[in-house]
Amino acid sequence: MTRNVIEAELAFSERLLVGVSEATRSLLTIKNYEESILSSLAILGHATQVDRVYVFRLHSHPTTKVPLMSQKWEWVKYGIIPQIDNPELQNLPFLDICPRWYEILSVGQSISGMVCTFPEGEQAILKPQNILSLVVVPIMIQEECWGFMGYDDCQNGHYWTRSEVAVLEAIAHSFGGAISRNNAEENLKEANEVLIRQTKELLKAQDEANQANRAKSMFLANMSHELRTPLNGILGYTQILQRTSVPESNEARGIEVIHQCANHLLTLINDILDFSKTETGHLTILPVSVNLSLFLNEIADMCQIQSSQKKIFLRREFSPELPIKVSVDAKRLRQVLLNLLSNAIKFTDAGQVTLSVMVEKNLETRHLRSPVARIQFAVVDTGVGISSQDTERIFHAFEQVGDLGRKAEGTGLGLNISQRILSAMGSSIQVESRVGAGSIFSFTLDLTIIENQTQLLSTLAGEACLVDVTAQNVCVSASDSNAYSEKMNIPPIDTLKHCWELVQSGRLKKLIQYVELISQTQPENAQFLQKIIDWATKFKVDEIEEFLSIHLNLSHL
Repeated sequence: MTRNVIEAELAFSERLLVGVSEATRSLLTIKNYEESILSSLAILGHATQVDRVYVFRLHSHPTTKVPLMSQKWEWVKYGIIPQIDNPELQNLPFLDICPRWYEILSVGQSISGMVCTFPEGEQAILKPQNILSLVVVPIMIQEECWGFMGYDDCQNGHYWTRSEVAVLEAIAHSFGGAISRNNAEENLKEANEVLIRQTKELLKAQDEANQANRAKSMFLANMSHELRTPLNGILGYTQILQRTSVPESNEARGIEVIHQCANHLLTLINDILDFSKTETGHLTILPVSVNLSLFLNEIADMCQIQSSQKKIFLRREFSPELPIKVSVDAKRLRQVLLNLLSNAIKFTDAGQVTLSVMVEKNLETRHLRSPVARIQFAVVDTGVGISSQDTERIFHAFEQVGDLGRKAEGTGLGLNISQRILSAMGSSIQVESRVGAGSIFSFTLDLTIIENQTQLLSTLAGEACLVDVTAQNVCVSASDSNAYSEKMNIPPIDTLKHCWELVQSGRLKKLIQYVELISQTQPENAQFLQKIIDWATKFKVDEIEEFLSIHLNLSHL
């Protein structure tokens, strides 16, 4: 080998290394993907002094899965006709044309040499293109052959050494990295577009759902006043008619049916409204100062009629360690306890129902401003009990278990609403039950103590008594909440009774006129009477009834 030949080979090797380095830099620095590929091919074409550099992409036929190859990029020397737009170089059956190449490239190996040394079938394809020598190196991505790079020498017939082929294999790996990176960026871009589109759709759906919920809430709020006001009037008039009708007459039985139906409809409306509030997240917990003993006895008194009618003994077990006053949402806690007690009485045919309220412990309060008591509320009955497979179902909306006669008495929303209320208060209902042996529904609340002087609450025991529902005076035990614990003058009993009759009959306009007139003759009771006016103008019938019932009871103490 002459000196000139050696120097020429060294110069070629040096030019090849420099070209590979510049091509790699182009792949890494040029932001436009297509531009970086074409720039690198041109650099490699000049460095290798070949006539054509190209990249073929391997893929499969969409139906037959036969391996195909298609030219994707190309660089040609000046004077050589480009073939990048030649349709005959797209979707070529690789195994039919070059089966040997497919086998070699698939395992990550290269093909190089003089065309005259190739198999005759390959020569028949390459010689008409005036190719004297070539190098074909695989582009591997994650150990799979993505395609290949080819270098065609049509003039010099360069003999490719193993070291030169190794350098070209290295730049092929760089091409693989660039292609893989671009694919990842395209996939990420596509995923981002899908995510943006889905986010817009979700936001639109959420906005539509919120609008629908607002419309539903507004509709229910408006309808509640429209429905409850005449229902209260119906209930008031049926109570008046019951007092004046002949007992056991057809007229009395008809009035009783009307009264029961109106009561049932009012319960349905209230349950659906509460369920709607909890479902849309509009349930608000508003703690107030409550006299716990009065509050619990009030609830038991409310259920006494129901238990007495079934000859069920309603037992009260209150711990003597209970605080006198605690901070709790009285309205919501009353709703939960009344639901549990009502269910217990409904599903108990004999025996007793117990309302048990015990102090579990006083919590450590170093980091708290006020002391806290952990209080367990439990309703225990000797009723029909619940099977284990039904204990979860009873908390589902509109779900009821038991015989058809008992199901007809409710909506199947009470326990679902109670569970949601307690969830908002940081607790949940626990159930222990055996079929035929009764049930225990319990929950625990951590309540801030307002006043903690020890007070013994006597456990009321005795025979179940019937309550005279025809009595004219309404008597309900008092609770000590913020709305009712303010120091104010209470009007005479006759004024309270007349207000009660007006609100029970649904005549809110008459109630407002009457209270405004009384305010002029009883200025000392203005604060009390103004509350009634405020509620009446807002159609808050429930608040007026509760307010009057408490003070009617207090006036009898």
